[in-house]
Amino acid sequence: MNLFDLVNRPDRAVDISQGDVVAKQGQAAGSSRRYVQLAPGAVLRIRNAHELTALRPLCSDFGWSAIAVAKGMAKLRIAIEAKQGKVAVDVVAELADIKADKPQRIEFRWPARMPSLTAYDLVIECTGSAPVQIIVGPAIDMRSYVLPYTIGIGVEVGPGLRPHVLPNERTDVSYIEQQHPHEWLTVYNHKGERPTMPPEHLLARYRVGSAVELETIETGSLDFVFSNHVFEHLANPVQVMSNWLSRLKPGGAILGVVPDPRYTFDCRQPPTTLSEALAEEHAGGHEISRSKYVRWCQLTEPRHTPDALIKRGYSIHVNYFTPEGFQALADLIKDRGLISRSFVTSAPNNKDFAFAFWKASDAGARAWQQSSAVA
Repeated sequence: MNLFDLVNRPDRAVDISQGDVVAKQGQAAGSSRRYVQLAPGAVLRIRNAHELTALRPLCSDFGWSAIAVAKGMAKLRIAIEAKQGKVAVDVVAELADIKADKPQRIEFRWPARMPSLTAYDLVIECTGSAPVQIIVGPAIDMRSYVLPYTIGIGVEVGPGLRPHVLPNERTDVSYIEQQHPHEWLTVYNHKGERPTMPPEHLLARYRVGSAVELETIETGSLDFVFSNHVFEHLANPVQVMSNWLSRLKPGGAILGVVPDPRYTFDCRQPPTTLSEALAEEHAGGHEISRSKYVRWCQLTEPRHTPDALIKRGYSIHVNYFTPEGFQALADLIKDRGLISRSFVTSAPNNKDFAFAFWKASDAGARAWQQSSAVA
């Protein structure tokens, strides 16, 4: 569970009822980490924790560890408060002597009655005299795993005003957006604040086109397609991958970073399954149905209504892949002969993960197309 993200946003579940609780990113235990620091006496309540996908299923190790910040007795207590009838409290983790020189793993021991509980809060307390840091994971920029492969002629899909792939002597990149940046002056002019535009030499590389079709790009002309937090907005993910692959030369790469819903504001969304992705492929098209808006409003942003978002043309998340789900997608595409190799890499409780798919030879793709046609 990404406690850092919950507190940092903050999520609607977060209730700091007592003391100081802050989310920070920086040096902890000798390396760059994401952590939540609780002052002595602080109480952090995660309301309706049962709604969080990361807590389904329950496990003994969420990748958390604790370290003391200063001298003194550093203690931590984590409990669940059940909401069935009278309030019942079960301590699920307790550390009595947290050291300042070495992180101590936080092990959860869930009570036997957990399967019968339909609702509960998670309550985290710093019960000692010294502040405690709960380390949830390393501070990693997942883009660093895939940007080194952006070599040759390629596109970045949906970069907004801040592209990540920049042109250089090894990289000739264009940017695909549904509107030219100059039109965004009105779209993104929130509260009269003029958005910061990219420099002119980058503006000249923007192309208006469809993120799902890449219809303005010649077939088999690219060495790479890169996207950062874009793929989750696109319906029919299997077909999107097929469309992007068609624009690549053999050996070209689809590279990207995708949010892990369990550790972001989509933390209540059930992960997308391969069967759901295949159903969308079978249905065809890339239109985002009203049911997708309903689901997003119910579980992610209940402050909004589907009709209001549709009217605004607001871009919601329509797929919620975990690294495991994305690997299943990669395996499917590889079985079809469309890619020759791939990797999906993630980190504990990290908000996103990186992936890379390398296009197979055209012969491999034709073999799958012929076999599927016979079937």
